[in-house]
Amino acid sequence: MQLEIALIEPFFSGSHKVWSQSLNEYSKHNIDYIAMPGRHWKWRMHGGAITTARLYSEKYHAASTDLHPRLILATDMLDLTTFLALTRRFTAKIPAAVYFHESQFSYPVRSVPGTEAKPDEHYPFINYASALAADRIYFNSHYHRDDFLKHCREFPGRFPDFREESAAESLAEKSRVLPLGLEAGREVAKAAADEAEVPGLRLAELRSGPPVLLWNHRREHDKNPEDFFAAMIALAERGCDFRLVVLGQSFRETPPIFAWARERLGERIVRFESAESRADYFRWLLACDLLPVTSKHDFFGAAVIEAMAAGCYPMLPRRLAYAEHVDGDPRFMYSTNAELVERLEAMLKTPGTWRNADTRQAVAAMAARYDWPNLIADYDREFEDLAQTPIE
Repeated sequence: MQLEIALIEPFFSGSHKVWSQSLNEYSKHNIDYIAMPGRHWKWRMHGGAITTARLYSEKYHAASTDLHPRLILATDMLDLTTFLALTRRFTAKIPAAVYFHESQFSYPVRSVPGTEAKPDEHYPFINYASALAADRIYFNSHYHRDDFLKHCREFPGRFPDFREESAAESLAEKSRVLPLGLEAGREVAKAAADEAEVPGLRLAELRSGPPVLLWNHRREHDKNPEDFFAAMIALAERGCDFRLVVLGQSFRETPPIFAWARERLGERIVRFESAESRADYFRWLLACDLLPVTSKHDFFGAAVIEAMAAGCYPMLPRRLAYAEHVDGDPRFMYSTNAELVERLEAMLKTPGTWRNADTRQAVAAMAARYDWPNLIADYDREFEDLAQTPIE
């Protein structure tokens, strides 16, 4: 069975765009986009449904078209309730699903010194109402699913009256986990085939020296760079021999800790800028050995999987979705910042016990489960099952 699937994406940029394009490439179904540029995210969550509803109606109900979607697949950036209301003449009998890359319930609120940070509950409500309206809801990790359902059970308690607490009870039954599909394995293989050379420095030169630690996340507060660089400074003060590669996208308001750390760790730094391209990014990952992660917020952690696919040994906090990626193996996890520093110090003093080809291959094998070829059959089966589910 091959389905016509309409993918509604009001924020067609970054990881949302990559996921959509890769899903289209690997799925046996025909996936057609209704998409808007990825900017002004708050306005996309408010008004994107109006525009995508118009685009949907024009595309699928023009006199000349033979396209007839069997399934509507939206992402969490869409107000699905508004979209379905505006297209009800055409979509009343078509199943609709939402894929939650993230949700607004758990995104950390950035506080301003001297003020009390208060979350804007309107955006979580859009996610909540969209989940209620959907016939099925998908999450990129078990952690994300559990976190979302927990918040949905608690959320009505914030309303003044007519809370409809029982509405949230339906969400668990129609929720599924479809892990984020990635092309990390393919991109790592391509980088390795390109002689694994990074600009100005060959992989062999890095491998012959002290271990290389890696930061490859966005340079934003939710990735907790303060604790990461505190650990790096502590290791330096303890006399540990290591080098540091800092990648990841920068934004206009980069946390000041980055400039401070660059000055303090200067002689240990191999690179402190974003990679020029995806190819260069994966070459740098292949040049690194150890990935300490301190993030306070991650629904999945694509950057972690990308580094693991390149063989970087992960050291992950016992929170969020990370335990899923390493099957809860305690070798790759820590509980406190003090434990993180102690574990890293021990590893840097005995690199021969873990810095080898066999360990890199074992770590890469754990990441391989998220390669699209290993996931797409689950996606396709889910879509087929939902498309055949009667709409009552």
